[in-house]
Amino acid sequence: MFEREDWKLFRNIDTLCQKAGVNRNQIPKLIIKELVDNALDVSECELKLLPDSNGFSVRDFGEGLEESLMEDLFSINRPMITSKLLRLPTRGALGNGLRVVIGAIISTNGNLIVETKGNKYNIVFLNDGSCKIEVVGESNITRGTKFNVSLGRSIYNITEKDLTWGNNAILMSKGESHTCKTSAFWYTSESFFELLNSYMGNIKDFLLLFEGINKNKVKELIDNPTLKTNEMDFEASEHILGMLRSYSKKVNIKKIGCINDNYSGLGEYAKKYDEFIVKSAKGMYHARIPYIVETWLRIQKEYNQCIYVNKTPITGEYSAWYDKGTMKLFRLGLNIDVKLKESQMVVNIMTPYMPITSDGKSPDFHQMNETIQKCLNASKSKAKKAYMAETEVSSRNERDIVFNHMEESINKAGGYGQYKFSQRQLYYAIRPYVMRALDKQPEYTYFCRLLTEYENEYGEINNLYRDPRGTLYHPHLGTEIPLGTIAVQNYERPEWTFNKILYCEKEGFFPILKDAKFPERFDCALLSSKGYASRAVKDLFDLLGETEEEILFFCIHDSDAAGTMIYETLQEATITRRARKVKVIDLGLNPWEAIDMELEIESVESKSRKGVAKYVRERYYSGYDDVDYDNWLQENRIELNAMTTPQFLEWIEEKIAKYDNGKVIPDRYIMSVQLTEDTNELIKRKIMNEILRDNNFNEKVKEEIERIQPEIVKKINYLESEVGEALEYKREKHWKEPVKGIAEELVDNCV
Repeated sequence: MFEREDWKLFRNIDTLCQKAGVNRNQIPKLIIKELVDNALDVSECELKLLPDSNGFSVRDFGEGLEESLMEDLFSINRPMITSKLLRLPTRGALGNGLRVVIGAIISTNGNLIVETKGNKYNIVFLNDGSCKIEVVGESNITRGTKFNVSLGRSIYNITEKDLTWGNNAILMSKGESHTCKTSAFWYTSESFFELLNSYMGNIKDFLLLFEGINKNKVKELIDNPTLKTNEMDFEASEHILGMLRSYSKKVNIKKIGCINDNYSGLGEYAKKYDEFIVKSAKGMYHARIPYIVETWLRIQKEYNQCIYVNKTPITGEYSAWYDKGTMKLFRLGLNIDVKLKESQMVVNIMTPYMPITSDGKSPDFHQMNETIQKCLNASKSKAKKAYMAETEVSSRNERDIVFNHMEESINKAGGYGQYKFSQRQLYYAIRPYVMRALDKQPEYTYFCRLLTEYENEYGEINNLYRDPRGTLYHPHLGTEIPLGTIAVQNYERPEWTFNKILYCEKEGFFPILKDAKFPERFDCALLSSKGYASRAVKDLFDLLGETEEEILFFCIHDSDAAGTMIYETLQEATITRRARKVKVIDLGLNPWEAIDMELEIESVESKSRKGVAKYVRERYYSGYDDVDYDNWLQENRIELNAMTTPQFLEWIEEKIAKYDNGKVIPDRYIMSVQLTEDTNELIKRKIMNEILRDNNFNEKVKEEIERIQPEIVKKINYLESEVGEALEYKREKHWKEPVKGIAEELVDNCV
């Protein structure tokens, strides 16, 4: 067995990363931020690179350090000495920041020079985790303290880039500082007990740390003011916490302080107040933690996000990206979607206590997620207005005008979400904005194209219904219905008619498929919406997915950027619609197979980069393909029409055969009912004239049906195998046809 003391984790670069919560490449940025945070909690701060050394300096303008304290302060083998257990809206959370700084210096063979109160000290680190202090000269730093840190060049080369986190903390240090002491309501029974037991002093001084407690109240609270706090047990601790709460009031949340709208360059500002509860696991007192959310949003060509807690950037890793008109933040308890163009997004949380999940101070925002979302939406509304005002003046582009005024036009056309509205109504709602800006009437067809682009970028518009755009063809029935959102709402699936549905972006292939009896042979309905998968198509997929009959969903498309997005928008969730419950199978045409088929490649030109489906990008980044088809599709395309008719039919039949779930054959009961109905109908027809002549039609039908009933029952026992065998030879037939044939045979032989 091996045994290692905890402090030794700080002197090795690999184990230091565990305590710091960042990878080794981020260690310089982290230690710079830690020293800057400490300095900013005292005063203003200066951060510079050291000109003749692989290092940097951080200076505060506080009271300075006492030499007598340095030996303990800069030793990594000391117990954790911290003020961070006292819950206040200050930077940092654990109090191990200085040990991380010292660990980085030790593990890279760096050095530390501290200048304070007119002296310059060299800190010599010893193998047992302690240190000794050497005076190496005089310093012009008579006010505050300056840390001169150098790291070993063998692993790090300190540059301006490493100052990023520190500079950001300095940048965001403006605004209001907290004007309150800590509150008894901010602690659970357990956290208060830990605070009480870690305090190095007496109970009188300890109680004076709390909001609303003065010397007179201390006399009312305790009999023995010299009692050591670290000698109290959990029960006594809870008693003191209860008394503190009864003698003090909740802190006004505005006393926490915040940055406020001091940074117009960051974007449009919003602020929200809230609190969350931390429940005690074994005590009687829960904590109520107040917090302030501040957000800034600015629409710009590039997107970036930065999250701060108490005015300093967090080091915990979160996922942030821009997708289809939505800024997204995930992980660390975040689940944020902001429907907006590419933007700069800045979030700051002010709170006396931030839940963390690691020594590296990774915050847990899950209880604050909803308030952060609301605050960002408030900033979004202001940012959109600012952007619209700016672009209205500088832009004469019809697309920008339509996009900028789409949201208010949607509200106007639909009565702020109360009613459905057509795309033509939306056109009339948005038309005045275009006419006022460009002095011309917009074309309806161009508006419809812009509407498709808008929904592709921002997600589907609620309550909007469209004119029919495309058709649905039913096999065996030979019927077509126009595909509009209202038609789909009233649609009822024909029973036991098809178990597959093929979506194609081009209706031009329908005559080819129908002529080859493809829909009938594969019991496959055909669906098109002339381009992007419309809302009606997705509605239909969702509707069919809810029916009890088995069905497979297929998709074919051109091998171009827009074609790949057709499949993705059919299957995946969008901003306003959940993902399909059914699985959509993409049959292609994809660029890698189209190239293998040696189909004609067309060049395409575009002023802006086109969106490509995620599954295309993943092939390259996962190492599956050597070709980056994301970039390839920006300049090339291959259409389905590049195939000849025989080639297309062979391609689609080979594709769908891999997933063929057979012909539609209902269960025995359904077919038994059908067989009985067909037999009855044929019997009726055969004896109709005789019954009519004898004036005894109904009686004879009943007699005949009852007479052959035993034969019908016999046939039912072999119905599945006979119907299945018949359809193997003639796949274009519907299952009802062989059932009817069996009924005809029964009637011919028995009547």
